[in-house]
Amino acid sequence: MKRHLILLFLLWNTALMAQNVLMRDDAGEIKAVALRDVEDATPYNRQFEIKGTNAEGNVVAYTPETADGYQLSSRKVWISCTFDYEGETRRLFLHRTETYRDSIYFLAYYPDKATLKPIYFLQLRGDQTVYRLTDDPQTGYVSPLTSWLMSYPIAQDPDVRAYFERMKANPTSFKERHQLARSGYASHLPKWKWGVLAGMNLSQVLADDFSMDLTASATVGLFADLPIGHKDGLSYHPELTFEKYAAKGKMKDNQPVRDDVAYNTTTIATTQLVRYSAIWVHSRFVPFFDLGATLGMNVRRKMEYKFITTVLDMKSKRYVSREFMGKEDLETLTLALVAGLGVEWQYDRHHSIYFSTRFFKDRGNISRIGGSIQIAFNL
Repeated sequence: MKRHLILLFLLWNTALMAQNVLMRDDAGEIKAVALRDVEDATPYNRQFEIKGTNAEGNVVAYTPETADGYQLSSRKVWISCTFDYEGETRRLFLHRTETYRDSIYFLAYYPDKATLKPIYFLQLRGDQTVYRLTDDPQTGYVSPLTSWLMSYPIAQDPDVRAYFERMKANPTSFKERHQLARSGYASHLPKWKWGVLAGMNLSQVLADDFSMDLTASATVGLFADLPIGHKDGLSYHPELTFEKYAAKGKMKDNQPVRDDVAYNTTTIATTQLVRYSAIWVHSRFVPFFDLGATLGMNVRRKMEYKFITTVLDMKSKRYVSREFMGKEDLETLTLALVAGLGVEWQYDRHHSIYFSTRFFKDRGNISRIGGSIQIAFNL
């Protein structure tokens, strides 16, 4: 154990040096040997040896049998390890890809020089044994990571236990499950969700020739929330909504005696969001952030204006009142950028209420800008 800790300390300490450093055991004593002009190699070939020029100017090569490990940079540490793979015992330099919570060291083994897709192993702090990440039902092997996850009280929930058992052999899959275990809430379990929503918008129409009032409108619709791959807390969040919007305003450039501008739309919209939820929080209230876009189809669209002004009548040589009317063409399809934040209240194991606020802005000559508040309930 002492030897293992000294090796890790020296590998970390030499990260500040600008040289490539080899760590090796010489007659039981651990010391560092600095190398220059280290030979370039693929991750697959790095497992077998490291070759470079030592302080005396000689070209030397070290193998897993003659060295305990080496470091090319702060993120490129290779450690000599003995491990079992496909029924064979092997000794190679394994790439230490990351350290988790100062107690777990993830090691990458590259069995195929063509694809360079790694197989991950692990070491525990103070233990030189190389372990597999996941269980092997055929041999009865149980990974230390599985045992660690199952020791949390949350593992008593059948769905959570099954989620832990489906852990894949990579660091990301374990870290996602450990975040859930530490949160203590089974409701944080990533899963598909869907439900209903309602909201209120407060927005203003932007147009070159008109000054429109700030107007409130209501929306109703449906939503879904689908976890994205192995990304901790990320989900795809689509919505389908219906909105009726009516606004009034005035004309900008003219100076009429009286004028009136009316903007009316009925819109069916689909909003496509990427959502990040802070599922690592130890609470039933989970903050989230949204970013995406809304594509709207105006099934009813109308913008009309009329105004009464005074003009000079050439026959009578007097000013008289005249009424003018017109309308603006509105686009059938609209596109808006959307950003928002909110909180999910997981009030029981299977249901949540979402409270959120958003900012949006349409694109186009006649567009809308504003914000909204929304409440949603997953069924």
